[in-house]
Amino acid sequence: MKISILIPCHNEEKSIESCVNSCLNQTRVPDQVLVVNDGSTDRSAEILKQYGDRIQVITLPKATGNKSYAQEIGIKFVIGDIFIATDGDTILDTKFVEYVEQDFIKYPNLTSIGGYVRSIKHNWLTACRAFDYAIGQNLHKLAQHHLGFLFVIPGAAGVFKTADFKKYITFEHDTLTEDLDFTYRLHAQDLKILYDRRLIVYTQDPSTLGSYINQMRRWFGGGWQ
Repeated sequence: MKISILIPCHNEEKSIESCVNSCLNQTRVPDQVLVVNDGSTDRSAEILKQYGDRIQVITLPKATGNKSYAQEIGIKFVIGDIFIATDGDTILDTKFVEYVEQDFIKYPNLTSIGGYVRSIKHNWLTACRAFDYAIGQNLHKLAQHHLGFLFVIPGAAGVFKTADFKKYITFEHDTLTEDLDFTYRLHAQDLKILYDRRLIVYTQDPSTLGSYINQMRRWFGGGWQ
């Protein structure tokens, strides 16, 4: 089983190094770490270059303006039977890939896994988000899993069987929330989804009220779309 990690990156100079390091320092080393540098104008390209051939970088000269476009380009270069979709501001727990492999061995007919997102604490606002994540994922999402109706596979902690994703799902761009979009289409195809709370990622959440409101507007707007 080959496992790839796909990371879209646009101006992530503050976090991309930690993200890539977390991918490389796994207990089960991934077979490919693929970063799509989506027209970054900061030091992201310079930081990625220092990894040499330890990672694969696809450089887009101009920003696509949408994470899903960068992911759509990146998936063409994925070599893994399984690929992990995460973000450039996200850190993977050291056993993330190991647990992914265990799940796909245990459930051969599995198409996708939703992981567990934790907020990197910064101030009172991100502390509130951390509490919201805990309630949502340990109560609501766990109930959805047992009922067979997982509402959303997190964009920062999604895992997919590559062949199934290319055949039935793909990255589309007609909504603001690509993770809700492909979760709904997985259900429409009656494909098996697992929720595994062992698959932990740590993500940077909005630290100002304005950015928090913008994020919530995008999430709820994408849900209605």
